[in-house]
Amino acid sequence: MGQNSTARIKRLADRKPIILKETGEEKILHLTVKKPDSNILECIPNIDKFSKWSKLIRSTACVLQFIRLCRKNREKVNYKRTKRKPEKDPSWKKSNKKPYNRTSNKLEIRKNNEVKTLSIDIDLLYDAEKLLQKACQQQSFPQEISDLRNGKTISTRSRLYKLSIEMHDNIMRIKTRIGRADDLTEMQKHPPILSGDHHITRLYIEHTHRQLHHAGAEATINECRQRYYITRIRTVTRYNKAVYSVPNKESVPASPHGDHLSNRLAHHRRPFTYTG
Repeated sequence: MGQNSTARIKRLADRKPIILKETGEEKILHLTVKKPDSNILECIPNIDKFSKWSKLIRSTACVLQFIRLCRKNREKVNYKRTKRKPEKDPSWKKSNKKPYNRTSNKLEIRKNNEVKTLSIDIDLLYDAEKLLQKACQQQSFPQEISDLRNGKTISTRSRLYKLSIEMHDNIMRIKTRIGRADDLTEMQKHPPILSGDHHITRLYIEHTHRQLHHAGAEATINECRQRYYITRIRTVTRYNKAVYSVPNKESVPASPHGDHLSNRLAHHRRPFTYTG
């Protein structure tokens, strides 16, 4: 076996390399490999063009919905079942429904000139909110995220140094002592950290303020803390113009209507002359 292997190695070494000549018919494929979460701001709409939290999160969900529709459906079956297989599908029954005709549906849309859109699922809204959280943290705390991923401690110069932080699903969250509490969501047990100076955070504060029917600063702060840990939240909320955006119009003085009663206009009378 040893002599045969050495002879085979010599034959392979004596072979001349095959040189392919360019014929002009070759196809060049450029492949770009990108690390996940490298720059999430490139994957979401431009946040500077939005002035409301609801519009921003729904637009991000629409982008995720478009990506989901563009992907190939791996569960698609390329064959049609016409016979029952007791071993694989014991509960299978033949359907008497008519096949779906796509051409007729397209013709109906063209005739009516209606644009049919798909509704946004609640899962897409949750994914969009997580994506916005990652974008806010990536732009506000890049050094802290890299330190936590590499297993290092946060620098003493960071404003998050005194906080107890952990990473869950690539999102920085606050360590709390209510992890075993019942009837609480994951965001309430471990709220994500958001920077109060970021545009996404300010949009969420304004949205919460409107949801509370223009409540005061303390009520808005309390409601925001139910879901997020926002740095400098008190300063940002009090000095946010949108929180106090209710117009204060000067009241027009009402003109007097009718005369007062005579007993109210009486003078030089004893006390309790007119009662009741």
